[in-house]
Amino acid sequence: MNELNNYKCNVSFNHPENTESWNQICSKNGNLLQTTLHDQIQDFYHQKPVYFQVLCNNLLVGGLKLYFWQSKYNSLKRISSLLYQLSEFIYDVSSISFENCRTVLSEHVNAFIKQHKIVCFECSNFYGSSESLMTPFNMHASKGTPFNVGYVNLKQGKLLISTFNRNTKRNIKKAEDNFVSISTDDDISKFNRFLKLIFEQQNLLSKCPNPDYVERFYEIYKKTDSAQIYYANKDGQPFSAVLISTSGKYAYSNFGGTIKNNWGTGQFMYFKIMEIFQNSYYERFYFGQIAREEDDGNLKFTKGISGFKKGFDCVELPSAKNRYIILKFRYFIWNTLLRILKMK
Repeated sequence: MNELNNYKCNVSFNHPENTESWNQICSKNGNLLQTTLHDQIQDFYHQKPVYFQVLCNNLLVGGLKLYFWQSKYNSLKRISSLLYQLSEFIYDVSSISFENCRTVLSEHVNAFIKQHKIVCFECSNFYGSSESLMTPFNMHASKGTPFNVGYVNLKQGKLLISTFNRNTKRNIKKAEDNFVSISTDDDISKFNRFLKLIFEQQNLLSKCPNPDYVERFYEIYKKTDSAQIYYANKDGQPFSAVLISTSGKYAYSNFGGTIKNNWGTGQFMYFKIMEIFQNSYYERFYFGQIAREEDDGNLKFTKGISGFKKGFDCVELPSAKNRYIILKFRYFIWNTLLRILKMK
């Protein structure tokens, strides 16, 4: 008997059939983006959640949430139906294997894409497991961007700082010698102003995170104590800041940065935050994307930011962001219209 016959997959829009069970598996997987809570955040982009729920004996054992978007104009809906996978699928390791869950999900995601005439499917890792990304109809990606996701193992059984590289250790010591301190704050407007200041200093204001989105992200996750803002201060003034989210046994650095200084505030801030989580029940601290190699066209990220993260002895997991163009002619028309509108 085929083991896969024991599973079925139900699909529902807007919310799962059993919200409590869904969020419990999300917590076990440490996957905040798959929780129903995140739907309130993605609504900022007018994206509608679609839940693929894998069941065994009518009990939820795994699943995947995708986000669906199309133009609000009826005349454009046929050419603008887009589907997004923002993070890895979830599964109960005691009830279903990774491979079986992926197989069941792939079959039903393909059927959904075909039924709803999806024009383009985009998927990306958040926690670092490229095998968790769907591959519609086993297609080759029209566009693929490889990267690594880095995290620090907080339960490695030895002094955390002992694993850091020499430069990171030196900056932490410099911060201690200069009496840099750590504080928390729940004023999201202050945090957004600080982010703007950082990007202005770097002449990258156009790349500053949307303040309305950051505020929504923080306010929604703060309701469940899943978000916290930290600062590194020198003489009472903040020089580094970060917004951290948590889920299950994982913590994640979402937004942040440092005003240029010579006191090692960035390394010190992250070290102290990791110590806080290490002394609790958390197992991993995620830094997010790390470049696999240097790119002369983007040295700030591929050398500067990625080098900063690597200094904490990150475990790096192969990851990717892929785009699959399903209906090529419709995609061409849609993108042509977008380009025309941008030119006006």
